[in-house]
Amino acid sequence: MSAGEAGASVAGQGETSNSAPDLRLAFVALGVWVAAVAVLYLGAGWGIGLSIVACGGVWFGSRGGRAWAKVAGAIAIGVVAGAVIASAQVAVRDALPFRDWVDDERVATMRVTVTDDPLRLRGGQGEKYRVAVRVQRARVGNTEVEVSVRAVVFSPDVGRWRWATVLPGQELTIKGRLAPGETGTLGAADVAVSRAPRLHGEPPWWQQAAGYLRAGLREACADLPDEAAGLLPGLALGDVSTMDEGVDADFRDAGMTHLLAVSGSNVAIVVGAAVLIAIGCGAGRRTRVTVGIAVIVGFVVLVRPSPSVLRAAVMGGLGLLVLSRRGGRDAVPVLSAAVALLLLIDPGLATNLGFVLSVVATAGLVFFASRWIALLRRRGWPEWLAAVVAVPAAAQLAVTPVLAAATGTITPVAVVANALAAIAVPPATVLAVAATMVWPLWPDLAFVLTWLASWPAQWLVSVATHAAQIPSGSLPWPSGFLPGLLLALLIAVALVLLRWRAGRRILLVLLLGIAIGVVPVRMLSGGWPPSGWVMVVCDVGQGDALVLPTGHDSRVVVVDAGPDPRAIDDCLRSLGVERVALLAFSHAHADHIGGVAGVYSGRTVEAVLPPMSDGHGSSGTDRPSGVGPPPGRDRLPALHGEPPGSGGSGWPAGPGAGERLAEAIRETPTVTVRVGDSVGAGRTRLEVLAPDTEFSGTRSDPNNNSFVLRAVVGGVSILLSGDVEEPAQRSVLASGQRLASDVLKVPHHGSAYFDDGFFEAVKPRLAVVSAGRGNDYGHPHPRALRQLRRQGAAVHRTDRDGSFAVVAGDGGLAVVTMD
Repeated sequence: MSAGEAGASVAGQGETSNSAPDLRLAFVALGVWVAAVAVLYLGAGWGIGLSIVACGGVWFGSRGGRAWAKVAGAIAIGVVAGAVIASAQVAVRDALPFRDWVDDERVATMRVTVTDDPLRLRGGQGEKYRVAVRVQRARVGNTEVEVSVRAVVFSPDVGRWRWATVLPGQELTIKGRLAPGETGTLGAADVAVSRAPRLHGEPPWWQQAAGYLRAGLREACADLPDEAAGLLPGLALGDVSTMDEGVDADFRDAGMTHLLAVSGSNVAIVVGAAVLIAIGCGAGRRTRVTVGIAVIVGFVVLVRPSPSVLRAAVMGGLGLLVLSRRGGRDAVPVLSAAVALLLLIDPGLATNLGFVLSVVATAGLVFFASRWIALLRRRGWPEWLAAVVAVPAAAQLAVTPVLAAATGTITPVAVVANALAAIAVPPATVLAVAATMVWPLWPDLAFVLTWLASWPAQWLVSVATHAAQIPSGSLPWPSGFLPGLLLALLIAVALVLLRWRAGRRILLVLLLGIAIGVVPVRMLSGGWPPSGWVMVVCDVGQGDALVLPTGHDSRVVVVDAGPDPRAIDDCLRSLGVERVALLAFSHAHADHIGGVAGVYSGRTVEAVLPPMSDGHGSSGTDRPSGVGPPPGRDRLPALHGEPPGSGGSGWPAGPGAGERLAEAIRETPTVTVRVGDSVGAGRTRLEVLAPDTEFSGTRSDPNNNSFVLRAVVGGVSILLSGDVEEPAQRSVLASGQRLASDVLKVPHHGSAYFDDGFFEAVKPRLAVVSAGRGNDYGHPHPRALRQLRRQGAAVHRTDRDGSFAVVAGDGGLAVVTMD
């Protein structure tokens, strides 16, 4: 939601900006939203009880004459409606026996319908896809049931099967292992699939047509520079399948990612262009409304009905209907009606971050943008410039508390970046959508249109790149509801202070104080690595790479190598590493072993502890053949000398991560360990805690067969937990091993697959998460972060902090970032 949608919202408010908004529907929408969230998290039974209690509020509101009683009654009406409908859908989600199969992580054969385009996951796990589906029928053993539940499939391409060719509406038969879906959603299950599905028929004709048009835009952009070629489909249609990862990261750092998720701004721009054409052709009011509604329907089919698109479409449709009857509209009731209607249709939207951001941004435009534009015009600003500044500022200010609560960062640079981007978004969007529509009829014209669109697209890339490079463009802020609420209150206080000259002076002094306090700390911080470091967590994207000191400046222990040789090589070069006393791998996933060539680049590796080769493999992940013995064999001796090793550079031969690992370590002494063994390398000693058994048939056998190591560096204990999930965590808990540690490397990048008792047993003072910025796995999961903070742990993450060092000093543990 941004400048284009603002035009409708601000224009609708322009005539009534001096009158109080009608909030009656807003209170109803609030009640629906609260009820939906409660039912999604607490269950259908609580929803029925909540609706019964709310009925009393409806009765009270109908009899009370005071304003607050009527407000309570309006909220209660929304609660009743929201609780009843959400409870019905949650009851379907939790219906037996399917729910029992999910909780038991059974292998099921299912008939499903694909509901959205397969999303290629980034972050070193190979060509793996996330596919939203609706399950129609499921079978475990001889029991088959009819269901209608949402699920998410995680699967690689298998053989000749290519998920990228699958369209929404396609029916498939899949077989995979079930696991619980994300908490607080209508998703009934996650499904890990490692076999090629079986197709049934063809997707609906309109989905085939939309898929053809989307592919046509990608083809029309093929000859453009890579940045623009990947950006234009994302900007116009939300298709980021060809998006350059560097550009994607810059857009995230600059706070411009909303431009890549089709929302109200795209709908408003496209509909506005169509209505202008209709006006130019002499169409009347009713004809213009009909054209607008037809364009909305067609555009939603083209870009797929994502939550933000549906919200924008419903709001636009309601606005057009009001416009056809009265010649104007009140934005607050229209927005409220859209929110309530969408939540009643799909209660799962209540916890969808994109939906929340879209609604909050629209509210910011409704309440702030028109007033700020008027204020700037009174000060002599031209109207277009006032809109360019006020619209992104209002939207960004409104969403900042939500983004801070969700991501733990504040992006001050986003307001300026979005203001600069506002001038380029409409032409790029209109030209790209026009190219999409003319592609089937006149491909040469489509090429011309995308070439024209590439110019504003390059401007957007330039803005994002420069904004992402600004120091302190992103600032840390505690994540969670209460910190987000606190930030919202601080912003509200700041807005009040801005109304008076003395208040503006106070804010200026506070901002200068923050700048003076932050900048010198960054400029005067010590060199890299900092003195007293006991561990460096390398930012290698979506993967793990940890460095432990041996006491010799250029000799270290490395645990895992991340997915990318360049990333781990850069990290080791920054530390001045010339020799690796021990290169240990927790397990054989590409995001832990794929960067092995970078460790060897110009360095001597003295010994390697390979991952287990459990023989089971993992969907979508290459594994080294025969690399790494099972536990229970030879003991690894202490590494005190400097035995001869092998250096090298570049990628070793072989098509997969497993083959690359086998080739890289071929001439390096490999060692084996068993549970209870201890190995030393200078200041660092490693104790092997797991695995003492080989897991088979779990959700992810390679993850659960990860080595769990407890390192002690200069008196600081560090638990290195690989990617172990619940079964392995419970196993190591049951073994009675000492887990309590000062620092925890959070397992599996902070995924939702953890056992609460494991975190409780470790009781870390500091928890570190290695996760890729903007990764599509949802790592780290909010539930994992909440549980760690309940244990009193401070959490630091590579997706926000980049590479960082854990430092031990007289004052305890501290974290120093590389930047």
